[in-house]
Amino acid sequence: MKYMQLSIQLCIIGFFFGPVLVDASSFRVVAFSQITSLTGLEYQSGDGIESVTISTSSFSVKYPIPPSGVIDFYKNVPLGEEEQVPLLEVNFGEESGDMILLLQADAQRLSYSYLLIEDTVEGFPMGSVMVMNFTSKSVFAKFGEERVKLESGSQEIVSLTGLKNLPFNGGVKFAVEFDGSGKVFSSSSWYLLPSMKIFCLIYSNPDGKPRIRRIRLT
Repeated sequence: MKYMQLSIQLCIIGFFFGPVLVDASSFRVVAFSQITSLTGLEYQSGDGIESVTISTSSFSVKYPIPPSGVIDFYKNVPLGEEEQVPLLEVNFGEESGDMILLLQADAQRLSYSYLLIEDTVEGFPMGSVMVMNFTSKSVFAKFGEERVKLESGSQEIVSLTGLKNLPFNGGVKFAVEFDGSGKVFSSSSWYLLPSMKIFCLIYSNPDGKPRIRRIRLT
């Protein structure tokens, strides 16, 4: 299943994640890249301040969305009459299920842009892997016996536990399209229970070679 392809293509072209007006009841955060020396953000929540841990290797806990659906994130929430431009303003909307907030630091690593990803039972079910291709090439993936082709800028939900609701325990390979065929750049063994799900980003490192980042969500 492919969706939000246009948004993901915008990420690849300049890594601009525009404000996406969708609704949410709670969110958790993971970073594609981080602002240098910044491991967390703060936002005003009611009468208090929430601190959100920012990591490229794991998800944060869930945080509630305020009634307005809009959150201004700061390195440190300004106090009193102090005025400060937020590092990021996110518009979740007002009514929907849970969301994943994927952050991307700009080239100078001074601010964040973002992408919102549905994190509901329908949008990202248990026992599955969400694969997002941020490279400029088509990528072929093989999960056990199941084969998937991801065009540049697309994402795919692959059920690994299947209708039998059994753990997945098998080989996983990723290959990039090269001269009309696939060249394997990642090969490993995955284990996934029906109660788990995996978030997998495919990206290019500074020398242009494709890499994967696998993050367990539950």
